Amino acid sequence: MLRKLALAAASTAFALVLLEGVLRVSGLELHDRVNDNRKYGALLVIDEERGYYRHPANASVRLQGVTLRFNSLGMRDDEPRVPKPPDVFRILCLGDSMALGPAVAQDAIYPARLRALLGSPTVDLVTGAAAGWNTVEEEHFLAANIDALAPDLVVLLYVTNDNDVVPPYRRERQPPVGWPSRLYRTLVFRSRLFEWGAYVYTARFASVDWETLREMAQWRREKGPAPLPFTSDDAGWQESLAALGRIERACAAHGARFVIFLWNVGNLFPAPTVLEGLKTFGEQHGVPVFDTWPFFRGQDLSALLNSSDDPHPNARGHALLAEGIARTLREQHLVRERSG
Repeated sequence: MLRKLALAAASTAFALVLLEGVLRVSGLELHDRVNDNRKYGALLVIDEERGYYRHPANASVRLQGVTLRFNSLGMRDDEPRVPKPPDVFRILCLGDSMALGPAVAQDAIYPARLRALLGSPTVDLVTGAAAGWNTVEEEHFLAANIDALAPDLVVLLYVTNDNDVVPPYRRERQPPVGWPSRLYRTLVFRSRLFEWGAYVYTARFASVDWETLREMAQWRREKGPAPLPFTSDDAGWQESLAALGRIERACAAHGARFVIFLWNVGNLFPAPTVLEGLKTFGEQHGVPVFDTWPFFRGQDLSALLNSSDDPHPNARGHALLAEGIARTLREQHLVRERSG
């Protein structure tokens, strides 16, 4: 009897390993955006002490058909040189998913392209970006790492949802830390067969959490009408402006310049309103503010984004963004380039 059970277990294990191998050899990947978003959220590590979430250090994950590799800071970038070499002008690119570059190869996202465009031996570039970050998370990342990274210029790519009071991946209930949860996460990230199985189960059999939906609806009713976005009544906007002020002060204290670019690919609402507010902030604090709309004007919008339901820039969009930022930094004498 035990021999039969052992043989059945061995046969099942062999079949699972074989299926896993078939999926990997055939390249059959799961490209469902909802699943990728859920998988990305499970990947994140929250650093409550420093006040921001990040990707796990020195790890990698495959999402939307591309591999995301993270350095020791948990950022999608090469390993930064710490301490910064002497006579090097370092640029720190802060942002959210627009800088992270979902579905775009690592060497084609805007920070990597900007590094190549400013291809001087004395110009260095590092990235601090995670999907869903608002300005507060970006400011906390800067505060935690500015001493080690020692940037000379901080370039913040502002996005029109940076006024979210609570970033999306902080809104979601974090998974338990017990061994079943850790095992599940490990299998989802390491096994394509398990990921497919989890996806099919969630899509076909998992029940809707109606209680949570009812609680959210009740919360919205009790909160009342939402304030107009990007006004003095918008708490998220006010928090964002306060975080921008702290970034400016941190940069000044460390002898760095601070510059803001508004991500604006179609010049649609609320981009003009946000630009006006950012320019007012810039005038009050001596921070240059630039609109990216001129970088994209005249282009076919559909040719710059991943897809109709994924508004993130594709490789072409990242290329135009990097070219526009590099051109602006040079024209405004915000970057120091020396040969040799």
